[in-house]
Amino acid sequence: MSAWYTSIMAKGVSKSSLLWQRFIVQVAHASMKSLQAKPRKQVIRLGKSWGQAGYKLVAKSRRDARRNIFIAYPTLAESAREVIVKESFEHFAAMMFEFMKAPVYTTEEVLGLADLEPGTEETINDLIQLNKGVIGVIPHLGNFEFFARWAGCRGYDFTAVVREPDDPAFAGLVDDLRAGCDYKVVNKGNAFRPCLRALGNGGSVGILPDQNSGDCFVPFFGMPAGTVLGPAKLAVATGAPIIPLFCTREPDDRYRIWLGDQITAAPDARSLGESELLRLTREVNIGLEQGIRRCPGQYLWMHNRFKSAFEEKNRSRWPDDIDVEAVMTRWELSRTIK
Repeated sequence: MSAWYTSIMAKGVSKSSLLWQRFIVQVAHASMKSLQAKPRKQVIRLGKSWGQAGYKLVAKSRRDARRNIFIAYPTLAESAREVIVKESFEHFAAMMFEFMKAPVYTTEEVLGLADLEPGTEETINDLIQLNKGVIGVIPHLGNFEFFARWAGCRGYDFTAVVREPDDPAFAGLVDDLRAGCDYKVVNKGNAFRPCLRALGNGGSVGILPDQNSGDCFVPFFGMPAGTVLGPAKLAVATGAPIIPLFCTREPDDRYRIWLGDQITAAPDARSLGESELLRLTREVNIGLEQGIRRCPGQYLWMHNRFKSAFEEKNRSRWPDDIDVEAVMTRWELSRTIK
């Protein structure tokens, strides 16, 4: 067994996840030039066809998506939930295919593919003028990679906080695809100080805070969910406003960029301590949830979002206002879904 494989497995990464990442690397290297030469519409159609295949073949991800969508929409008919599952597979495969094509886009092409909802750019510019920086919280919804590329092309001082892939070969592929973009990238594990510097210089940071974490447990779709405290800590430390950011795909495959409601730390945030961090993080989850409800088929439901919250050791950390009986009933029902 290689030293690489041993070190990765020590982090608790599943063998299937590693094999999948290696498979993606091989496919990408074999088809990259051909894919980048194809028209964008064709690339997206090809991605969706792969998503349809993934829906049929990747049983674990299909099951996780079904369970998460039941948790989020427990009163929705099973047939309607299944439509969302299929759309999610298709959307994320199409997004990954476009991610591989995107390095050949010109600045003009990137800017030309995005439509901003009325008032969006004015709001962003007004926030930047405050000179406190802007903390963008971005869910795994729509095309968050395209948003970072758009922000760089638009001339914003933008730093994206990303999770480094487990497989070094896959990480190298992703780094190559991001190379040449006019935005900075920092790895999630060492991001706090670089983000402080970026905000201190009046720049913007983009954080995807909607994956499983052990930082705190606050509601997400009515369920306790392990959620990162990073955006709240940055807001308290700097006074920078938090703003939910969304970049979703339209029926014509263009993108729509829009904002949620601004979230601001209290003037005495530092003295309030943990209670203020939890309040801000609750509001972040509310803002992200509102955006996801608008385009549920474009959300990454395949991630095991609620795993840590329902570990026995963490249940004492749930918010006091959670209806434990109702939550546990929903959780147990979700476990029966295959």
